[in-house]
Parts: sequence; structure tokens; C-alpha cells
Amino acid sequence: MNSGAPIYPYSFEAPIEKFGVGRARKIWYNVLFLPDALRSELPFGLYPRLRVDGEIADVPMSNAFIPAGDGRNYVIVAPNVLADAGVTLGNQVEMRFRVADQDRVDAPHELLAALSADSEANELWQQLTPGRRRMVAQHVTSAKTVETGERRIQEALEAITKHGGDMRAWRKDTKASRQGDGLIETVGQLYASGKSLLDEISTDVWPNSSRNADES
Repeated sequence: MNSGAPIYPYSFEAPIEKFGVGRARKIWYNVLFLPDALRSELPFGLYPRLRVDGEIADVPMSNAFIPAGDGRNYVIVAPNVLADAGVTLGNQVEMRFRVADQDRVDAPHELLAALSADSEANELWQQLTPGRRRMVAQHVTSAKTVETGERRIQEALEAITKHGGDMRAWRKDTKASRQGDGLIETVGQLYASGKSLLDEISTDVWPNSSRNADES
């Protein structure tokens, strides 16, 4: 092994910029744009979302270069990287990186444990593409509390068994289900309110109707 070989064969310096993703409602991220000279050296033809391992401002990171839609590629600078490096929007930073194993998925231990206890979900998990697995893993690892993490593991298992690991389809289905439940509840409340109002009207208009009916 050549001890003089660089750990990361690629590097560049760039300012941290704000970039909005989405059409109807933009979500803003702190990003670094990859220089054009480096883009031509990387296998974006095979992997449009190229996963890399490296460092930003000497802080370790694993992420992906994502197409910006205008010919450029960017990597998101996570909040923990900003905090650990002591940098912010507009700062010039160095990024060093190497191309990662594109099939690697860093799934949390808790999710793997839940999968091992559910043979059906585990079998389906093994059939998912790396991209789908990462989507499910991200849903779990982005939880901020233990309680949320436990709930998201159950949601992940449901997404795997019912939607092939497609978290977007799971969210859409869940939203539609909640809206349906809300509509049923609203209709029930309106029915109860309407029935109560009719009872009041009947009492006001025909106050003796019940007594007269009994007497007849």
C-alpha cells in the first residue's frame, strides 16, 4: 500500500450557498456546488445521484451529489456539519471526497432488529433497491426523539410491506386515510348536530306532540 496516496482523490473549494428545491413550495438547503472541471471526471452518467464519502471543512460526511436541474450538481451541507466545522452560509470551505459504494445502505440498528423479527418485511426489504432502502432508513434516522423513532420503525415496516418501500406512496396513502377519517368524523358531528337541532325544533313547534301521541 502506498502510504503517500491521498485518502480522498477529489477536492475543491467553494462557498456555502442557499439552494431551493421544489416547485409548489421550495425547501431551502445549505449546499456546495461541484465545479464543472470535477463533474466531468465523475460517473454521473451511471449514477445521477452520486454517493460520496469525505469531509467538508475537516468534518466527516457521507452524502450524494444531486442534479440541480440546470446542469450543475450540489451536495447538501448538513446542519451538524455546519455546527461542528463552525461555518455558516457564505463561508468558503474545502470539500475532499471519494466515490462511495453506490449500493451501500446505512440502516439503523433498530430498524434492522425490527426487520429480523418480521420475516415478511425482511424478505421484502432484501428485494428493495438501494435507493428505496435509503429512503426507508432516512425516515427512521431523521426522528428527533426515541418515541418518534419507535413510531417511524412501525411506519417503515408498513411502507415496506404495503408500498414496496416507497415512502412517498406511504405518505400519500396515510394522508388520504387521515382525510377520510376526518371526513367521517365531520359527517358524524354534523349528523349529531342536525339531529339535536331537529329535536329542538320539534319540541318548540309541537311541544305537546309526544304527550298527545301517548294519549291517542
